[in-house]
Amino acid sequence: MYQKIVLSWNRVEPFRNGDMLLDSVEVLESPFHSRDHVSFFLETSNCGNVFICGDICTRQIQYHEMRKGMRTDEAAAFVMKYFDMADTVIFSHDLPIFKR
Repeated sequence: MYQKIVLSWNRVEPFRNGDMLLDSVEVLESPFHSRDHVSFFLETSNCGNVFICGDICTRQIQYHEMRKGMRTDEAAAFVMKYFDMADTVIFSHDLPIFKR
């Protein structure tokens, strides 16, 4: 089934760390979850700076563990860096956090 879907795509454009998608979505390499995993950071008019962390931090509880120093690995440092810059954080398996 997946092959049928992929073959139906008319155009696929790969992206890399630092690329800007649609002139507003920054691609962030975050290989802490899996080798080619990425996160996204974007500026919006209604939610401010938005960090979409993907599966390196799937739930709010994981973020709070990182914030409290219960995790000090590279993934935690990455999440904390972009969390501090964001007004909104979107998790892959939980409700977002709206900081403003």
